[in-house]
Amino acid sequence: MGTHVRHIIDHYHSVKSGFTTQVVDYELRKRGSLVETSRQVALAQLMVIQAWIKSLTEVSLDEIITVRSDVGMGSCHIIAVKSTLARELMFASSHAIHHYAALKHAYQLLGGNFDDIDFGLASSTATFDKQQCKIS
Repeated sequence: MGTHVRHIIDHYHSVKSGFTTQVVDYELRKRGSLVETSRQVALAQLMVIQAWIKSLTEVSLDEIITVRSDVGMGSCHIIAVKSTLARELMFASSHAIHHYAALKHAYQLLGGNFDDIDFGLASSTATFDKQQCKIS
């Protein structure tokens, strides 16, 4: 489970450092770091990310940045494209939700009970389900 959390944090750190350097590099990972094994370290990192996001202005969200990512299948093929800080934060959020779903599933397989039925659901899915009266 810790690797999922670290991966989520890595993406937000990539966006955060990219805001400073103007280059978001999703290939920079901190595999094997304490974030994977220490709840306190992971929570502290998440708090730093949360504070940074809250500090952003509308002007900063519209900043143009370059995004680097490996799109190769089995071989390294890094491309660079233009984006905005807001778009990359949307991506990081969506990507995190995908991993939340995997975390929730693993936790439930281990016998854990999850009270938040929307955890790990895409916002549009949760909204659709509520409009269909599937979730009260």
